[in-house]
Amino acid sequence: AGVATLRTLLAKGGAAWTRLDELGDRLELGLSQSLRQAGLPWSVVRAGSIVWLALQDGEAPRKFEDIRPETADTYAALHGALLDRGVSLAPSAYEVMFVSLAHTEEVIDETVKAFEDALKEIT
Repeated sequence: AGVATLRTLLAKGGAAWTRLDELGDRLELGLSQSLRQAGLPWSVVRAGSIVWLALQDGEAPRKFEDIRPETADTYAALHGALLDRGVSLAPSAYEVMFVSLAHTEEVIDETVKAFEDALKEIT
């Protein structure tokens, strides 16, 4: 599946990569804004269309060992609250989110709204 996806993206040319980057940027900005509005010191890490939530204060961890264990409990609560709102994240706090070309601005915005509501519930 991964090879087929890469072949499809390569066949579509640079526009596909640009689109993925735009959608990833929209998700990162929305999630980051939600964290700021909630007054939380967490951060969003993004590389293109790959997004990860660093649910701890300070600089985002760059190594597995730097992720604080208690963030898994926070992530579990966030995961459940988002599932209740129709958003399915990877089940582990150590996994990332992937934005795809199937996502639209509307889907990204709905995800950000669900994230805002979930933050209110868990904090």
